[in-house]
Amino acid sequence: MVAKVTRDKLAEALLEAEASDRSDRSEIEALWQSIGRYVIPRRGVFQEDMSPGVERNRYVLDSTAPRALELFASFLHNLMNNPALQWLKLRIEGDPEISKERDTRVWLESTEQRMLALFESEATNLYSHLHMVYIDLGAFGTAVLFMEVVGEDLRVRAYHLGDCLIRENEAGFVDTMFRRFHWTPRQNRKG
Repeated sequence: MVAKVTRDKLAEALLEAEASDRSDRSEIEALWQSIGRYVIPRRGVFQEDMSPGVERNRYVLDSTAPRALELFASFLHNLMNNPALQWLKLRIEGDPEISKERDTRVWLESTEQRMLALFESEATNLYSHLHMVYIDLGAFGTAVLFMEVVGEDLRVRAYHLGDCLIRENEAGFVDTMFRRFHWTPRQNRKG
């Protein structure tokens, strides 16, 4: 019985923290909502409930802003993570002598190739999620890219900003993320 009470208190504390963070973020969400209406209506829903069938493009005056955002995201994606180029380079910091050894270089190159192959795999699907991250970065100035290992696979997801709350530590690094999502009864049984 003690474990249940502790678990309930932890759940209450987490829900309280999430509600507090969401309240603190209401001003920026209003700005994101305004940006989303005109630039990216399919992902720009933060404070409004959109009923199915509602015309989401009703605020888009012309295609200039959405096209500019798409060009921005495509440019960033091609510049930083072009799948046709080897954009990943591993190295060892702090010991220049070990980096010169042949075995070390062979291991680093082999690891780079395995990582790039993993990123290109259908199970990971990194590149399509990176594109969504670049779209969110261009529109809202921040984005959420979540990676986790599930069994032997790397799972990557670009989550919608409206579903996520992030906290940073003193050094400015994200150390906590809350994500709100809905499960169907079937998913809940499996979860």
